[in-house]
Amino acid sequence: MAWQQNCIQVEIGLTMRPEKDINMLLGHRESTEFTELLNALVTWIQRRSDGLSPQERERLHAELAGRLAAIEASRAQGDERESVQHLRALLIELGALSGTRSPSSVHGTDVTRGEVMGNSRSVGQGGRLSALIDSLRPRAKAAPLFTYPTVRLPSSVREKTVFFLEVGASAQSSLDGGSKISLARKSDQEAVDLDISVELPSSEGVYARSVKEAVLRICPDGRAAQIVFELYAMTAGQHSVVVVFRRDGLELTRVTRAITVTASSEAQASAAPVTFVAAGLSAGSRYSGLVLRVQEQGQSGDQQIVELSLSGPAWTGPPLQGQVSLPSNSQVLLASLCRNMEKTLKIADLRAREQSMQGIGAELARTILPLAIRNELLRPRWKEGTPLHIELNDAWIPWEALFLGELSGMRGGQPGYFLGEHFAVTRWLRVGSAREQVGGGNAVMIAPTNSGLSVGQERSVLHEVTGQPPLDLMELADVQQCLRGTPRAQVLHFACHGQSKADQVIGESLHMQDGELHATDIPITDPGTAGELDGALVFLNACQAGIEQRGLWQHNGWASKFLHAGVGAVVAPSWTVTDEGALGFASHFYRYAKHGLALSEAARLARRQIGRTGNLDRIGYAVYATPMAVAVFAAPDASSSPGS
Repeated sequence: MAWQQNCIQVEIGLTMRPEKDINMLLGHRESTEFTELLNALVTWIQRRSDGLSPQERERLHAELAGRLAAIEASRAQGDERESVQHLRALLIELGALSGTRSPSSVHGTDVTRGEVMGNSRSVGQGGRLSALIDSLRPRAKAAPLFTYPTVRLPSSVREKTVFFLEVGASAQSSLDGGSKISLARKSDQEAVDLDISVELPSSEGVYARSVKEAVLRICPDGRAAQIVFELYAMTAGQHSVVVVFRRDGLELTRVTRAITVTASSEAQASAAPVTFVAAGLSAGSRYSGLVLRVQEQGQSGDQQIVELSLSGPAWTGPPLQGQVSLPSNSQVLLASLCRNMEKTLKIADLRAREQSMQGIGAELARTILPLAIRNELLRPRWKEGTPLHIELNDAWIPWEALFLGELSGMRGGQPGYFLGEHFAVTRWLRVGSAREQVGGGNAVMIAPTNSGLSVGQERSVLHEVTGQPPLDLMELADVQQCLRGTPRAQVLHFACHGQSKADQVIGESLHMQDGELHATDIPITDPGTAGELDGALVFLNACQAGIEQRGLWQHNGWASKFLHAGVGAVVAPSWTVTDEGALGFASHFYRYAKHGLALSEAARLARRQIGRTGNLDRIGYAVYATPMAVAVFAAPDASSSPGS
């Protein structure tokens, strides 16, 4: 029962700390009103300072320094009322109190898909008001980052064979390197991401068997890990392969390599049969990551025995195995933790909030993962973006939130990270039919107009990636009919409120314009029969849509039901998310997926993007797909339309 006690201690401890933490940060006790105004000022400064020129930062610094010094002087004299009045007046002048995103009828705060998680950046040393504007001082200009792109390609291959194109970067010039490029950056320790794309001959003598676009991260020392593209030599002849390096859409350089494809006089052997290493996962050369199998082994007394095994194409030797014992009601405890996550993390201080999430994630990792597997996943050999595919029966563990290594601020040991931010994590339940291409050009967006949510950005990004506006649905009957194939949805995006109710057989719901949609509304086809949602990409951008719990006979929820119906991939958050976090994650995810990245990597990079503002919603999103699954947003034929 240690697991249950720890969960209770974590939750109670975190919910008791917010007021204490902010008071400690400020050095003395603050009124609730002053604390709220101060937090609003912190948020405004952090958002305002991003993107300012050095001159603009200096001007803003000069404007705020005197005002904040006067407010601090009032506080030093014990005049709380005057300091509150001056701080409120300043916020009104700055436009920081001009209104909220949309008032909630329940909590009286911003309407979100959950509580505001805020930002993890520090308020400043000692919590003094004058320290708030330190971030506005002109920053020293960092030296450019110099690097040499490298492109390796065999000089000659036989026709009808597979070969590899290796792309990376080096700190020094080499035979495989291109021209030196200079990359501006904000600090000397900042890495730079480059978009790389492969251009193949129009003669189709060579074509790609993998994606042709990826993101190459240049480390502060000018080096980058290699990215491997899988190509196929179709016809004999001389061909050119071009690799283009871009940053923010601007081409920096391109490297051209010639390859000779020679004719083969011998008939090619037929392809070897596909071997499956996990549910829906083939052992083909394209996948080079890890597989974590999770299998419930029954109960012993009041304990549930779970066996875990780490293996996969990247693994050498026998699988690394281990067992953990969990309370028999661990699924209920974890579902409760996810439902109450936004209350647990309702902490005023931004850095404290991030550290609290790390503490919860570390507790989960220690309880769920055997020590040997935890240590293995922390090894430096597993670089950022290493695919990690989790195969299991039920979706009751928030894997992405597990935290490995040392917590922030701890000395000794390896710096830690959330599993979903370091690894490109995918899950797959042992149901349905997995595939490596999902989606299509027919996008349907479920967005009730009475939700109070800001969904225009989600609609715009769907238009951007598919090339046409999505079809909008909001009424319950229309959504139910869409699930039955009218209209045809290849990308089905929900932008609405959601809820998971405990102790109810049908506890999951999505709020439509005129009623609630339940997972039981998803039609399940006979085994071996393609359904109307076959191969679709489903994005449930609603609170708690990723929580699963015991149903009539087994674990039920949105993910398992959609996968049963033949959906190719499901994306959903495991807890309550904010409107801001939901918009940010969806936008980045779709755009990365449009570039041809695997859905797992698109989700990981989206987490990193919104993580720059400290938004903890990033940790909640899960991806159910094969680890190499990519989205195809092809425009439909002229003969078909989203409304047909």
